Amino acid sequence: MKREVPRSKDGRLLQSESGIQLKPFYEATDAPGHSDRPGDYPFTRGISPDMYRSEMWHIDMYAGFGNAEEARARYEFLLEQGASGVNIAMDLPTQLGYDSDHELAKGEVGRVGLAVDSLQDLQDVFQNTRLDQAKIVFTVANGIGPLALAWFMTVGDKQGVRREDYVIHLQNDPLKEYTGRGAYVLPLDPSLKLACDVIEFAARKGYRHWKPVGICGSQFRWGGSNAVQEVAFGLCEAITYIETLLARGLDVDSFAPMLELHLTTDIDLFEEVAKFRAVRRVWARLLKERYGARDPASCQLKISLYTAGYRLTKQEPLNNSVRITVQALAAILGGAQHIGTLSIDEALSTPSEESVRLALRTQQILAHEARVGHVADPLGGSFMVESLTNAVEEQIWVYIKEVDAMGGALQAIRNGYFQRYVDDGAYQHEKDVESGDRVVVGLNRFVDRRLIANSGIKPFKIRPQVEERQIERLKALRASRNPVEVGAALKALRDSARKGENVIEPLTRAVSAYATCGEIYDVFREVHGTYKDEKITL
Repeated sequence: MKREVPRSKDGRLLQSESGIQLKPFYEATDAPGHSDRPGDYPFTRGISPDMYRSEMWHIDMYAGFGNAEEARARYEFLLEQGASGVNIAMDLPTQLGYDSDHELAKGEVGRVGLAVDSLQDLQDVFQNTRLDQAKIVFTVANGIGPLALAWFMTVGDKQGVRREDYVIHLQNDPLKEYTGRGAYVLPLDPSLKLACDVIEFAARKGYRHWKPVGICGSQFRWGGSNAVQEVAFGLCEAITYIETLLARGLDVDSFAPMLELHLTTDIDLFEEVAKFRAVRRVWARLLKERYGARDPASCQLKISLYTAGYRLTKQEPLNNSVRITVQALAAILGGAQHIGTLSIDEALSTPSEESVRLALRTQQILAHEARVGHVADPLGGSFMVESLTNAVEEQIWVYIKEVDAMGGALQAIRNGYFQRYVDDGAYQHEKDVESGDRVVVGLNRFVDRRLIANSGIKPFKIRPQVEERQIERLKALRASRNPVEVGAALKALRDSARKGENVIEPLTRAVSAYATCGEIYDVFREVHGTYKDEKITL
């Protein structure tokens, strides 16, 4: 049955991505309450008066594959080409807390990211790059966030760089894995506990310049939810982290300035801009009115994001360059702090060097040639954008109140609330593509049959020797380290975990002894067990 929504004469649905119906035109009466200025509470128009005039957004390129040698070459290439920093993609065994020689790792080593078995791998990656010379982000370190922190700190220590002089930037949001990607390691409660150990450690040490968590709404969007649900559900998870840290006795202003929201930027240009403006407003009001934050920095939401890779097609992949450009433009006009542009061949393979360069150049052209960052919130005052911002904010609060009423994000995960929206959205998306209600150029409309068999893009391939060489490195590491030191460090970590203590200090000692990723997470699996996904009956 077709949904009753306005249509154009040629059949286009006249609504936003999230289903907000669009008027033929907008006027002042549609856009009340947009008198605040950039840098003023509730920061709808940006977290600072000048925005990109004084400091451009960070161009953070997501990359990583193979072993340390191959990843190092790609990272150094990106930095040489002008990237602000690199976001490290780790392979699936690493994300799940397994070593490269584990039976479950077979065939996956180095495939979708860098294989990291121990501190040695990261030391090799950064042998030519000091941590105070470039911003490095562990993007998919969610199930293993505490280990990523320990790796990062220990690399810095061995480089002789003071922790005050570099930024540790982690995703470290395990809750996202139970509602989106599925790369969970431990049960829900201990995962939340360990993620908060990371944030607490940074807060109590006074490392306010670090970013120990990037709370994700992105996984909801990649899974099938709409723009409003993406930010609303991300905020619900943020509430859970905030309240867990408050229960540990931390003052909200000691950690809130370090929090950021990790989102996606999609191709519905005006709704995406409105989404970023609305989520800043809601965040500011949550922090000030619900949690009593006094520091303005606590209320200034920092946003990191990637362009929407799920919109990219393997059919006519050169079209993806246009999609990526529009997505990046939406992020810039919406005031994001960290932007990663994906590559045109993402739907085919790990990106090639040429496509990664184009992704980087896309942001640089927008910044330096199109000059779209020269004015803070250039769409502010647009009747349409202001109306959409108000509509998105209103719907965000509806979802937050629903999740509050059921007991918070943990309960929403347990009862399948988030997952139902994601699954329903993904199903509706596919129906719309198949029916033609959603036009995807080159896929279901304007298809060039000559290009179906030949995309014109040569897929990048991981060398087949990567897994074998990585396992050899791992065996050599185990043979060269001090087994007594490793055993004592792992025992201390096990004892700390059983006592429910903050595990970051003993975990860092285990990393320094060159305990492996799998050995460390075997300790946590022994203490906390593993997560079993319970199927939800819809």
